[in-house]
Amino acid sequence: MIYLIFSREGYDSIQAALLEQQAALWLNPELLQPEEIAQLTTHGIDVQLLPESVKPGDEKAMLAALDYVEQHGNDPDIMVEYL
Repeated sequence: MIYLIFSREGYDSIQAALLEQQAALWLNPELLQPEEIAQLTTHGIDVQLLPESVKPGDEKAMLAALDYVEQHGNDPDIMVEYL
């Protein structure tokens, strides 16, 4: 499972499931602090940053981000945060 997250609220809502499932996480580059990313990787979470920031609610940009993750991710099951 891959979680594609664009906002802090979205991250907060999936954090427990992410750790439980040991899922991969793709997110906006500025969303988490380096310490938070390091903590996730310590717990075995594969954290990837999107090449550019996606504004939550911008459907066109969100679809482009999903396409990018489909091309570069390693799991066909992707949960996309939708605001």
